[in-house]
Amino acid sequence: MNAIVAPYGLSRSLRVWRLFVKTGAVSRTYRAAGASAMIAVVLTGCGDDGTEPPGLDAVATETEQPASGGASPDDADSDDADSDNADPDDADRDTGDAASDDEEPPAGGETHEFPDAGLTIVEPDEIPEDAAAAVATYIEFYRGWRTSLREVEIDKAVEDFGTRQVVERMESSLDYQEENGIRFGGEFVVELTIEERGDHMVVLGGCADASDLTMIDDDGERPAVEPGEESTAPVHVELTNNGGVWLINRNDINEDERCED
Repeated sequence: MNAIVAPYGLSRSLRVWRLFVKTGAVSRTYRAAGASAMIAVVLTGCGDDGTEPPGLDAVATETEQPASGGASPDDADSDDADSDNADPDDADRDTGDAASDDEEPPAGGETHEFPDAGLTIVEPDEIPEDAAAAVATYIEFYRGWRTSLREVEIDKAVEDFGTRQVVERMESSLDYQEENGIRFGGEFVVELTIEERGDHMVVLGGCADASDLTMIDDDGERPAVEPGEESTAPVHVELTNNGGVWLINRNDINEDERCED
C-alpha cells in the first residue's frame, strides 16, 4: 500500500484514480463485434414492412366499384364526389398513424450489470444504427477490463478489442497490482454518451462513478475513494474501425475533472 500512498503527496482517492486510469485500470459492457459471442446481438433500426396503410384501399374501392343493393345513380355520384373532395391531409394523417404504429423505439438506454466484473454500464439514451456495433464492442471490452482488474489477470476481451497500446497499459497495470498485492472490488458504474460518430471512428463520453469501488490489499478491503472526496470523473473513449472490426485505441478517465450534473 505504501507504493500507492507515497507518490506525489496526493490524496489517496486521487492516487487511486490515477492508478486506475494512467496504468490502464478503468472501464460498461454489452455486446461486441468480433470474437466475443455478445457481438452477435447488435441493435438495428426497423425497416418498412411494405404494408399499405389502412384507409387507402377503402378509398380506391369506393371510387371503382359500382353501387350495389339497389342504390340509385345519384348515390353513386354522391360517393364519387365525396371521394374526390376528400381532404388529402386526412389520408396523410392515416398514413402517418400507421407508420408510427409500426415504428420501433430507438435503441439505447439499457442498463447492463456484470456482477462478476463489479461493473454496471448505462447505454446512451439513443444509439444510432451506425454506432451500435462500436458501443457494443466497448461494452464487451470494458467488461473484460474490469474483470482483469478484479482477477489480476488479463481478460480475452481486452486483447480482442484493444489496440496494442491499450493492451500494454493493462499489462502494466496488472504487473503493478501483482507486485504490490492490490486488487479492486466493489462496484464501478459508467454512463455512456455518444460524442462523435462516423464510418471509421466513434467517440464516446460519459461519466464514471467510483462511489462503491473498493481496493483490496494486505490491510484488507476499504473504499477506494475517501469520504468527502470526489468519486466521479468524465470518460473519453475512442474507437476505430479496422477492416470491419471496432477497436478501442483510447480509454481514458479524466481524474482532474468531475462529471457535470
